[in-house]
Amino acid sequence: YERLLADLKKLRDKYLVHLDIKQTRNLEAFLKTLDIKRDKFKPLFDLLIRETVQLAKHYGLRGDLRKSFQMGAIRVEQDFITLYNSLSSI
Repeated sequence: YERLLADLKKLRDKYLVHLDIKQTRNLEAFLKTLDIKRDKFKPLFDLLIRETVQLAKHYGLRGDLRKSFQMGAIRVEQDFITLYNSLSSI
């Protein structure tokens, strides 16, 4: 659990917050730099969803957050593939 949280923070810090195009052009090298394997992405996001759903319940938020996350995940995956393909062709 702690390792998954650390990986999620590392991914956020290095990719989402401080986007370095040079680093992210080669996905495999980028993941190696972060020491995150491809098979860790789903558990990372599953953990994020699970924790967010718990927080939403705690604060009395309504709506189907899991479904919203699933739809968002599909959009993010599509956007990521598009971004990766465009960066790979540069």
